Amino acid sequence: MLAGTLCATSATRARVHLLQEARLGQHMATVPANPGACLFRPQQHHNSGNASMAASLYANSSAGSKSSTSLRETHRTQLQQQQHQEQTQYIVVLGDSQGMHYTEGMVRGLRAAGASCTLQKRESGVEYFGEPAGLAYRQQDCSGCFSSLTHCIHPTTQVTVDVEYLRMEFILDFEVTEKAHMHSSCKEDASALPPAGAPCKWAWTTQQLYFERYLALRPPSQLHVFQNIHDCARRNRADYARDHAWFISLRNSTLGQSASTEIYFWRATATNPDKQPGIWKNVTSADCVTFMNNVTEAAIYPLVVQTVRHMQAGTYSSRSSAAWHATFDMYEPTLERLDLNSDGVHFVHQWFDIVGSQMLLAGYCADKH
Repeated sequence: MLAGTLCATSATRARVHLLQEARLGQHMATVPANPGACLFRPQQHHNSGNASMAASLYANSSAGSKSSTSLRETHRTQLQQQQHQEQTQYIVVLGDSQGMHYTEGMVRGLRAAGASCTLQKRESGVEYFGEPAGLAYRQQDCSGCFSSLTHCIHPTTQVTVDVEYLRMEFILDFEVTEKAHMHSSCKEDASALPPAGAPCKWAWTTQQLYFERYLALRPPSQLHVFQNIHDCARRNRADYARDHAWFISLRNSTLGQSASTEIYFWRATATNPDKQPGIWKNVTSADCVTFMNNVTEAAIYPLVVQTVRHMQAGTYSSRSSAAWHATFDMYEPTLERLDLNSDGVHFVHQWFDIVGSQMLLAGYCADKH
């Protein structure tokens, strides 16, 4: 009953800007029992030309030739690797502890859809992000936030979904970065010189490390960014508007050429001052959260419209900006259900399950039908 109430509220009251808004709204109103099931359907392979070419090579090669046998094995391996990549979804969630709880809800939803999910790694230090010798790791603001990667596979279809949560308490911070590169120690080469490059370029913010280094190695299928409330304690209104614009620019410059990455932004939920500790009551206030949400909506909605226009014009794959697919209002639905707020900021686990395992996955499936 709780799930039905919250989903109906979210579907009818949230101001949701989507590429297929009507279809998603209908899908949320009648959320299926296992909304994540569509992620585990066998994917259609679009590179049929490569498969045909490989099949032709198999047919034309001599069965008794060592070289032809090697050729057949090479192409068979390439086809298997290609099919494995096409059968894998990679979903990344950025945010503070709220984002972590939504990610956990998503994984529970994938398990409910029949998948076997195993934790591949969990943040316990700088080793999570790469070679420790080149990284700087500092005290984080969110003591309960830990990045993690979970691998899910469906036993019947063998389709896999990797879900990764990357902690991000602020839109601009330096909790994990590369170590500084001084000009005197930089190795200059032609490819690193301006205007194409910079010989001393380094990721001096957490966000640069994520987008220019970590995610550049494997662009996600979907990127879900959950608005944090930690920025209320660090940034005034002018600071937030300026740094939010930088954060958007970073994603446009790093994911602009990624035809596979869809970006979704979830605005912050309502806080309950009656349950908040005194030290936070006047900091993470409704006024601050509302301001940040309004800045987010005003900045991202035009980008969603731009993505729609690219799709309509057939220029989606040649665009220069990232693919912004939606911005969701989480404030109004939760403002009406503050009874589900457990400590002034976080909601009961049923809420995270509904958003993570039903709204995120149901919305994804609605867009793929």
